[in-house]
Amino acid sequence: MKINYRKIYSGPLIFQTRVVEEHLKEIEKLCIKDSDREANKSLAGIIDEEFFIDKNKIQEILYVYLLAHQQAFKEWYLNWPVPKLKCVTSWVNYMKSGESNPIHVHHGCEWSSVLFLKFPNKILEEQKKFKGSAFKPGNLVFTFSLDMKNQICNHEYTPQRGDFFLFPSNVYHSVPSYKSDCERISVACNFKE
Repeated sequence: MKINYRKIYSGPLIFQTRVVEEHLKEIEKLCIKDSDREANKSLAGIIDEEFFIDKNKIQEILYVYLLAHQQAFKEWYLNWPVPKLKCVTSWVNYMKSGESNPIHVHHGCEWSSVLFLKFPNKILEEQKKFKGSAFKPGNLVFTFSLDMKNQICNHEYTPQRGDFFLFPSNVYHSVPSYKSDCERISVACNFKE
């Protein structure tokens, strides 16, 4: 006997795409280690080097990806009004060995994003040797709730250069520390509707 069923969509839209190399190089030009642009005091990360970057220029570069997000939004939320996102803050994280980004959300915006410029092979090698049962070193982790029976409460991603994630700003996310002697570079943006 065949049983018909359906799965009910629930939860937030986590949009993921890949930014092309040409755009990555344009974004890298915006990422300057300048003490006048330090962002540490307003961010959750346990990261020594975090610097604000030009929000208007990154908005221009990411324009086509934000349009793709609008399409994904229509498909996910069906009849909800589609937001047009405007970048209000952007910064670069130069994460090093022993640093981390504890679980947090972003305030003062409706959407947040992270784009990976560099995810070193040394971290991938460390992950292969990792013996713990928790999240792998250096990965991006989204947390939707405390662990609950029969629910998917977390999603973990091993990033690659060019991976771009856009998600509601109240979605908890984090990055576990790693031990490898290398630099992991990501760019974050906050958007208002």
